Amino acid sequence: GTISTLVNTHVSQIVTRSVQKVWDDADNQDGLRPDALTLVLYANGAPTDRVLQLSAENNWEGEATGLYANENGQPISYTWVEENVEGYTASQTLQGDSTIITNTHQTETVSVTVTKVWLDGGSSMRPQQLQLTLLANDVALDTAQLNAEGNWTRTITDLPRMASGEVIQYTWVEESVDGYVSNVATVGYNTTIRNTLMRDLTVRKVWDDELNPDRPAEIRVTLSDGTEVTLSEDNAWTQTLTRIGFEEDGTAISYTWRSEEHTSE
Repeated sequence: GTISTLVNTHVSQIVTRSVQKVWDDADNQDGLRPDALTLVLYANGAPTDRVLQLSAENNWEGEATGLYANENGQPISYTWVEENVEGYTASQTLQGDSTIITNTHQTETVSVTVTKVWLDGGSSMRPQQLQLTLLANDVALDTAQLNAEGNWTRTITDLPRMASGEVIQYTWVEESVDGYVSNVATVGYNTTIRNTLMRDLTVRKVWDDELNPDRPAEIRVTLSDGTEVTLSEDNAWTQTLTRIGFEEDGTAISYTWRSEEHTSE
């Protein structure tokens, strides 16, 4: 008779395990995101020889193929383990055979403050309000209206400290104020803008000499800050200089004119 041999062959189930990296870091605002990251595939808690290098070049995605689905009749649990990324916390979610690893970095924020100081003795020339523009790396970002009701100060909060790994330079720019000169001082993220009222200082020579032919053609007079001017018929015996009117503590500055003949306020 005929002898038949039956061979039962079991084909092991083969699976694929993929992984995707997601960065939650405001487009790498603080510049901490690495260029590449190494991930190792684990099977039932033990590392395998399947290693992936994820980077922007492969869209932070990869997969391991040709994996056995079972071992000793039991499903194999596959997990992806990545190296620690400083400054980030990692979380994993599963979508079918794909693992999504999200690395989250809490970006740094700052608050910037501007304060307006008027050195003008309460002059009526002071505007009721003033608009300032906040620049981030010389690009307009926001505006602020300063006035007495708000104590001439404004703070803008929750601004990013960095962009693409570089510290952002925040500066304030104000509209010009007629009759004032401004001085800007910044310490950290606090800016003080001092507006000092200018004064016109005029000196005029008056001759009470019945057109004395011995009258000099010109005379020199000196302001108390050391500035010397010449008076003559060419300028109608009059000169005007513009100077700041107040010290930084708000004290009004007293100026005097001096000539050989007299001293006048």
